[in-house]
Amino acid sequence: MKYRIKIDKDACLEDGVCFSMDPNHYEEDDEGKAQVVGGHMEGNISVGEFDDDGYEDAKEAADLCPGEAITIEEL
Repeated sequence: MKYRIKIDKDACLEDGVCFSMDPNHYEEDDEGKAQVVGGHMEGNISVGEFDDDGYEDAKEAADLCPGEAITIEEL
């Protein structure tokens, strides 16, 4: 399955839930906000695409984001 993760850095509350739960998809940037591992920026949105078996981990971390900053879509 291929999927895209987007993180709205304006909505990120810098709590670290996503990258502590799933460091394969999420990491902390220089400002303490979440970003997609190996991703790129589109405005203030961190975006990355993945083709692996880690979808469930990425989705669980996104669902627990208190700022609701993370969206995941299947491609």
